[in-house]
Amino acid sequence: MILFDSILGNKKKCVLVFSPLSTVKNSSFGWWKTLKSIDATILFIKDTENKWYLDFYPDGGFNDFSKEIINEINKLNLDDDAKIFCVGPSMGGFAAFYYAKILGATSCFATSIEETLNLPGSISTRHLKKSNCCFSLNKYLDNKISYYLFVGELDFFDLYSASRLPDYVNINVLPDTGHLVPNFLANNSLGISGVVNGLIGDWDLLYKRSPFAISEFKEIISKLYEPWVLNLDRKSSNYEWDNLIIENYPRVFKFIIAKDLYFANKKEESLEIMLNIVNSQYFIDWDYYHFLGLIFRDLRRFDDALHFFKKSEILNPAAIANSNQIEMLSKLVK
Repeated sequence: MILFDSILGNKKKCVLVFSPLSTVKNSSFGWWKTLKSIDATILFIKDTENKWYLDFYPDGGFNDFSKEIINEINKLNLDDDAKIFCVGPSMGGFAAFYYAKILGATSCFATSIEETLNLPGSISTRHLKKSNCCFSLNKYLDNKISYYLFVGELDFFDLYSASRLPDYVNINVLPDTGHLVPNFLANNSLGISGVVNGLIGDWDLLYKRSPFAISEFKEIISKLYEPWVLNLDRKSSNYEWDNLIIENYPRVFKFIIAKDLYFANKKEESLEIMLNIVNSQYFIDWDYYHFLGLIFRDLRRFDDALHFFKKSEILNPAAIANSNQIEMLSKLVK
């Protein structure tokens, strides 16, 4: 089921905001507070069933959801020459890229999207359980549309997804952050509203040079994907990482090493790498704090473990994994 909300504004510009995945019932529309005051008419869109805005799967193309969105756009009484912009984070970013050509958008902005749904290690594979098929965005993209994607260097799967996109997609890899790119932007004074205002104002979104260019790392990212998936499945704990990782690669690869060392029961070595990552000046995703909490817990440094589980919970209050650890450790720490 698709829900809509709108804010009427400048009728020459219409921003379609696709909400991200939500596991909370009756959650609010994504980026509503952030974008409600921009100089445009805004249509907020939410997929209540977390189906990545696909009403059937995996055929794709023009579908019933497309018709619903077009009907809602027509209700806005936009100017005849109005420009359409599609934006969204994560699952919503997938929809923004997917519907851009179908809805006649001129530009898109997304964060941390999946290029292909249902790949091992993806978020979608945990939610689209009725289908074993993979669904790729690439055949629905158009090189006449300007696509802008922001991903964090600390989320390997997001990097892998970005590396699979066509070269005409503008990809900016942000330093020292993971999947929650909007939080990183907010903490660095730009914010999503700043980016979207730039999008609708023809501003160059790539305002800062990426820490590395995706195109230069496609081969290594591709090589790392299979062992990364195996590591997720705990099928092995000893890979020849040194053959794949060289000095000055993004920190996400160091995180992979830290996880490998952890599951090889080399907790002190894993801890050293993780402390190097989380002590950076930039925003870190909740799962990095959570993982550091696990290391401290296993080392029986319960005060430190509790500290990092609480930091993780602040970033992701819905994560049961944090609350369970906090409840257990609170009984041990006095």
